[in-house]
Amino acid sequence: YELRVSQSVSKRDTSDIPTSTSDVVRDKDRWFSVYRNVVDWEAYNRTRLGVKLDFSSQATKGHFLKAGFEFTRFSTWYTNFEFPSPLIRRVRFVGKDHQIGVPIRPYQGAFYVQDKMEFEGLIINAGVRFDFVAPNVNAPILENTGSPMYSTQTTFRNIPTKKAPVQMQFSPRIGVSHPITASSLFRFSYGMFA
Repeated sequence: YELRVSQSVSKRDTSDIPTSTSDVVRDKDRWFSVYRNVVDWEAYNRTRLGVKLDFSSQATKGHFLKAGFEFTRFSTWYTNFEFPSPLIRRVRFVGKDHQIGVPIRPYQGAFYVQDKMEFEGLIINAGVRFDFVAPNVNAPILENTGSPMYSTQTTFRNIPTKKAPVQMQFSPRIGVSHPITASSLFRFSYGMFA
């Protein structure tokens, strides 16, 4: 067997900038734009924790079995403020229940089993895999997003939501190979891959 545990963390915060966008500063003859303070920053925190376990066994002379599972848990939030002019403001963010700085915690996983069967003049690899992804968030009901009553950041927090569904995929796979000569063989394979 083989067990792997992993963790990764990414953080960024560029918010220590001017708090407002200024008018363009021009040269003394007013021909060229020299500079401009623009509010455009992002902050995020992304954490990923994963576990993967694989088993393998030469069960009999003609059967090599493999099975395993993996599971990954995420915790992430993201915020971007962009004020390209004193009259335009854009705020983009990912956060639980439309809250800035509050992480969402989706997770995903998979299970698989496969068998390599060896016969005289024939090798068959057969297996199945099951994958799932759980967003673990309440998603806005999209037909409401064009409504003027949800057009600002404050009122968008009140938009009707529903639990995002878990996505699942069942993936069968099979491969057959048959040696034709000492240096060539015939292969056939079919599979669904998520």
